[in-house]
Amino acid sequence: MIADFEKYTYEKYAVECDFSNNLATGETITLASSTVTIFDSDGEDVTSTLLVEDSTQLDSTSKKLQAKVQAGTIDAIYTVKFKIITSAENQFQEDKTLYIKYETS
Repeated sequence: MIADFEKYTYEKYAVECDFSNNLATGETITLASSTVTIFDSDGEDVTSTLLVEDSTQLDSTSKKLQAKVQAGTIDAIYTVKFKIITSAENQFQEDKTLYIKYETS
């Protein structure tokens, strides 16, 4: 399986989802109505552990939703769900995979 994002447990950085192909000309993402949630392979919501609190934001074009990920269990695969509502009241969802890499000595 090829993951969209890979990280070590120590790492903390922003991941993003580009919705520009879904949006009409002039249409933007509404941040207040958009969410990023993370689920483990059992379907458990682990957002509070893996997502840095208050880190969800838009890029400068308002067409990409971003959030910072942290921690995780080694060799685990998570689903990162990006859900948006746009200025035209359209709703879109993209799911990405996050893999936590083995530590090397």
